[in-house]
Amino acid sequence: RLQDWRQYLLPQGLSVTYNMSVTQMVDARWGEDRAHLLDLLRGSGGKLRLLEDMSVALVGRDLMPRAGAPASIKSEPGIAKVLVCMGAQRVEVVPREQAIVNRLDQFDLIILRLGENATVTRPASLRTANVCTWDWAKDCLSLSRLLPYTWPAEE
Repeated sequence: RLQDWRQYLLPQGLSVTYNMSVTQMVDARWGEDRAHLLDLLRGSGGKLRLLEDMSVALVGRDLMPRAGAPASIKSEPGIAKVLVCMGAQRVEVVPREQAIVNRLDQFDLIILRLGENATVTRPASLRTANVCTWDWAKDCLSLSRLLPYTWPAEE
């Protein structure tokens, strides 16, 4: 007897944008097209690089370890590595947006890691179309597609 296999898919993540849990994406018709085989032979299949060749600025105070900081203050340096795995050619991590405000044209994308008590409005110094939040980047990764840049207060 055939069973529905979807229940065995592992969770892929939670989409903040769509407020839903996403499971692994499976193309049930994969392999039926000759192009699939050609992609496999070229090695281009299975590599989803959403930030392919982009230069990214990652802004957040908790992204870099601080010398002499108490153990209760944790840093998350792995976030920059995630962006590199998403295809970014260059990731520059800075604690505050003031560090890059004079070099905005050097970045294809600026990702802000907002703290729990952070303001929801976009910083005035970064009023450009290529600014988004870390939640946006996580959603893109979970949904396996590049979403439009949106700011939480603008949705």
